[in-house]
Amino acid sequence: MEEVKVGIDRKTHRLREESLARKRNQEYHKQLFWNDITNYYKSWNVQASKYSTWASQPPTPSNHEGCQDIEIMSLKQRREKLTELFRKEEQQYAEAIREYNRHQSEAKRETRADCENDTLKLMLQEERNGDVRKISNCSQWESVHPIIERATIQLVSRPGLYVVTAISSSLVARATTNSKNRMERKKSQKSMELCWTEQIKEKKLREENEKEMMRKLEEETNRQLVLEDQKEREFLQQKQEEMKQLRNYLLTQMEEIKKTDKLARELKAQEQREIQLKMDLEEIASRRNQIERQRRTKEFRSFLRHQYQSQLKQKTKQIQEELNEDKRLIEEISRCLEQEEKKTSRVKEETRQEIDRANAMLAEYTKLEKQREREMEFIFFEEAKKMWQKQEAHWEAEKEARNKLMRDVLITIQQQVKENLQRSAEQHKTLLEEKEDILGKIEDVNNQLKSKEREAAERKKKYMADLKEQIQEKEQQKIYEKQKEENEFRQEQNQLMLEEQRILSELSSFGSQKLKKPVIEKVPHLPENIIIETKETDIELLKDGGQSKLLSPERKSTKAKKSVNFCDKENLDIDE
Repeated sequence: MEEVKVGIDRKTHRLREESLARKRNQEYHKQLFWNDITNYYKSWNVQASKYSTWASQPPTPSNHEGCQDIEIMSLKQRREKLTELFRKEEQQYAEAIREYNRHQSEAKRETRADCENDTLKLMLQEERNGDVRKISNCSQWESVHPIIERATIQLVSRPGLYVVTAISSSLVARATTNSKNRMERKKSQKSMELCWTEQIKEKKLREENEKEMMRKLEEETNRQLVLEDQKEREFLQQKQEEMKQLRNYLLTQMEEIKKTDKLARELKAQEQREIQLKMDLEEIASRRNQIERQRRTKEFRSFLRHQYQSQLKQKTKQIQEELNEDKRLIEEISRCLEQEEKKTSRVKEETRQEIDRANAMLAEYTKLEKQREREMEFIFFEEAKKMWQKQEAHWEAEKEARNKLMRDVLITIQQQVKENLQRSAEQHKTLLEEKEDILGKIEDVNNQLKSKEREAAERKKKYMADLKEQIQEKEQQKIYEKQKEENEFRQEQNQLMLEEQRILSELSSFGSQKLKKPVIEKVPHLPENIIIETKETDIELLKDGGQSKLLSPERKSTKAKKSVNFCDKENLDIDE
C-alpha cells in the first residue's frame, strides 16, 4: 500500500509539473504572438509615416538629409528593439532553466526521501513480522549499532533509575540473519533500480523538454531574423527602384542634352551659311560698284572722242552687259536662296517676289536694249547725236531704277539674313540656358544617386556586419549551451554515482553488520539471575535520544519472568 501511495504521489507530482510547464509554454507563446502583432503594427506605422513625409515634401537636399536622419534613427531604434528582444529572451530562458532546475532538484529530493522512507519502512516491517531467534555467539553482538552501547552506558551511570541493561537476543539475532540481509539487499536493489529508471525517465523527459524549448526559441529567433531580412530586402529593393528611376531620368536628360547639342550645331552651321551669304552679297555689291566705275571711265573716254554712234553701240552693249551681270547676280542670289530653302524652309515670300520682279524687269530691259541695238545700226551722225541726248536721260532713269531694284533685293536679303542671325543667336542662347539647366539637374541627380549608392553600400555593410555578429552570437550561444548541458550532465552523473555509492555503502553496511556482545550490568535492586529485556520500542527510544523511560514494577517483573523462562527454554549461557 505504501509503495502504491508513493507511486501515486510521484505521478501526481509529475502531472502537476507537466501542467505547470504547459501553462508556462502557453503564456510564453501568447506573449510572443502579442509581441509579433505589436511589432507588425509599429513597423507599418513607421513605414506609413515615412511614405507620407516623402510624398508630401519635394526631394530637396535638406529634405534628403532629413530622410537620412530618420532612416538612421529608425535603424537605431530597430537595433535597440532587437537587442531588448534578445535580452528578454535570454532572461526568460534563464528563468525557465532556473525554474526547471529547481523543480528537478525538489523532485530529486522528494524521490530520494521517498526511497529512504520506503527502505526504512520495509526494514521495520520485516523486523516486526520476522521470527525471534537467539544469539548464538557473543561475538555477533559486536555488530550492533554503537549508539545502543553509548545509551546504555549513559543510562547505567544514573543512579536511582531502573535502567535497561540487557537487550533481547531474539531482536538482535533477527537483524543479522542471512535471509534478512538477502531480502534487504533485494529490496534495496529493487528500489535503487526503480529510482534509477525514474531518474533516467525524468532526465529524458527533461532533455526532451529542454530540446523542445530550445527548438521553439530557435524557431522564434529564426522567424524574427527572417522577418528582419525580408524588411531589409524590401528596403534595399525600394532603394534600387529609386536609383533605377534616377538613372532613367539621367538618361532622358542626357538625350535632351544630345538633342540640344545637335540643334546648336545646326544653328551654328546655319549661322555660318548666313554669314557666307552676307559676304557673297557684299562681294556682289562691291563687284557691281566696280563695274559701274569701269563703265563711267569708258563713257568718259568715248564721250571725249565724240563718237556718238560708237558710243551708242558701246552704251547698248554696256547696258546689256550690266543687265546680264545683274541677271547673273540675281541668279546667283536665287541659287543661294534655293540652297538655303533646301536646308531650312525659312525663305520669306517677299524675298521670292522681289527676285521674280527683278528677273522680269531685267529681261524686259535686255529685250529693249537688243531692239535699240538693232535700230542704231541704220542711223546717221546727227540722228545718233540726238538719240544720244535723248537716250542719256532715259538710260539714267533706267539705271537708277535698276540700281534701286538691286538695292531693294540686296536690302531685303540682308534684312532676312540679319533676322535669321538674330533668331539663331537667340535660339543658341536659349539652348545654352536649357543645356546649363539640364546639366545642373543632372549634377543634382548624380549627387543624389551617388549618395543613395553610398548609403546603400553602408547599409549593406552594416547589415552584413550585424548578420555576422548575430551568427557569431548564435554560435557562441550554442557552444555555451552545449558546454552547460555537458556540465549539467557531468554533475548529474557525479550526483548519481555518489548517490549510488551511498546506497551501496548503506546496503553493504546493513548486510555486513554483526551483533555485538550484550551489555549486562548488575543492578543493585534486582537479583543476579534476573535479566531485563528490551523490546523494539525501547531500542527505538535509545536510537532516538539515548534516553529511556522508568519502568513500572509490574512491567519489570513480567519482563524478568519472561526472560528467565526464555533463557531456561533456550539454555543460554550468559556471562556476567
